[in-house]
Amino acid sequence: MQIGQVALRGVQFLMTLLITALIGNVIAEAFAGNPSAVNFAIFVAVFSWIVLLFGAAAAFITSLAIPVVLIALDAIATLLTFIAGVVLAARLGVHSCNNAVSCAALQLLRIATDAYKRDTLAPTASPMALPTQESDAASFKQARLSSGSCSSHMLQVLQ
Repeated sequence: MQIGQVALRGVQFLMTLLITALIGNVIAEAFAGNPSAVNFAIFVAVFSWIVLLFGAAAAFITSLAIPVVLIALDAIATLLTFIAGVVLAARLGVHSCNNAVSCAALQLLRIATDAYKRDTLAPTASPMALPTQESDAASFKQARLSSGSCSSHMLQVLQ
């Protein structure tokens, strides 16, 4: 067992867990299916888990530690993760939250039913506190309409 390999597998575990949690949250919030980019991203997350488990087992069981196989699997996982990141960024597109048409056209942001989570997925949106009581709902909606976030512009477009 090599300390460096175990440390790198630990970092790989944290990153794979983060990717799985973020993409899983996008899938959980979808109400009308998922775009193919999201499906590819969850495939990459599952593939990364398989590579991680094999690499972690190889760190402790020396008979599994075939360097060529480990390097090939890690290279494929890295390449697929990079491709998934590029695909998600391309699907998200460059936009401005001051442009209502651009916000309404973002397919990746429209799949979430929760406006707070949808806005935190957008890189330029600022998160706001959710209303805690029924009486706060109207003021929350008005604050969201005046906040300049993507969901506020989508609400204005849809009304």
